[in-house]
Amino acid sequence: MHDGKNNKVAATVYVRMKAVDMGKDTDGIRSQTSLGSWAEFDMKFNEDAIYCSGISHEPDSTRTFIDALRKQKPIEGFSGERLPASTFFYDQWAMSDMESVFGFTSRQEYAKATYSDYIKKWDEEWITFLKDHAGENIMSCLFLPKDTADRHPCAVMSIPVKDEGLAERRLQSLLHATPKEESVQVEPRVDPNYREYPRARRFRQYMLPRNTVLTQLTGITESALHTLACFYRGNLLLAPDAQSLSAYVDALENSEILDDTSVYEEGIGVLSPLYNFAMMVDMEEMMKQPETYVRLVPNFFFRQAKFFRHFVIAIQFTCTEGVIYPNLVLLYKGKVES
Repeated sequence: MHDGKNNKVAATVYVRMKAVDMGKDTDGIRSQTSLGSWAEFDMKFNEDAIYCSGISHEPDSTRTFIDALRKQKPIEGFSGERLPASTFFYDQWAMSDMESVFGFTSRQEYAKATYSDYIKKWDEEWITFLKDHAGENIMSCLFLPKDTADRHPCAVMSIPVKDEGLAERRLQSLLHATPKEESVQVEPRVDPNYREYPRARRFRQYMLPRNTVLTQLTGITESALHTLACFYRGNLLLAPDAQSLSAYVDALENSEILDDTSVYEEGIGVLSPLYNFAMMVDMEEMMKQPETYVRLVPNFFFRQAKFFRHFVIAIQFTCTEGVIYPNLVLLYKGKVES
């Protein structure tokens, strides 16, 4: 770390990102992610935020997170209108080249923890389905259920589809032709809880054969690879349990969304509108969640919890002419009560 690089930069930090520990120390699956090689960050500070603007010194043809992002067409704009108001984590991936993204995510430890020939077959079927019917980005979010006693957050992945009717008919055909998996030890959570979320009742939910696609992109293994699906407003929604789908749809139907809220607007205000990957996380809330829901956040932030719990963290990767620029912004929330 050194200062004096120029008048506008407080410090420059060089970070080796080859194998980064992810999630909490208490997680039974000690996952590591190959983010890239080296990155250089110029740091600026003010009383409200810490800004880290970076550039990746990453060679071509390495199977890392950064290399997978380099092959994608960028996303334009943000998705606050598709996020429930209680969202405390969300990310969005550019997915124009699905092969490179799934080539990276399929190697994560949490995606391989429970595997079989049946699950492998359905991974292949499901990725083919997404190639045929999905759009070019995928968004995931964690948000709070109405029942504050529920120990699990709600989790939903949202994928735009090219033709919702055609995609739903194709899914129904696949499900009709799929044999039941034998000897499944963990039953899925299929109660949609329409009493709490009545406006979700008219949107049909489907139980998918077990696969790792949701797990690969979210790190969630709580449901033992069971996945629920629902088509909604031109998007395919995936979740580890039925209540998450109901809660998500009910929130959007009631216009209870994150868009225009002060913290969200402040967060996206410091990011580029054109990007290959973005993540925003309220660390105070994230630290309260079970291990199986927080594997996309580097372990460093949890190990330094006393400091980072005071921040909303925004992470973004943009790509220009094959060069990846990682940016990290820490927005100060003020003192958090213990």
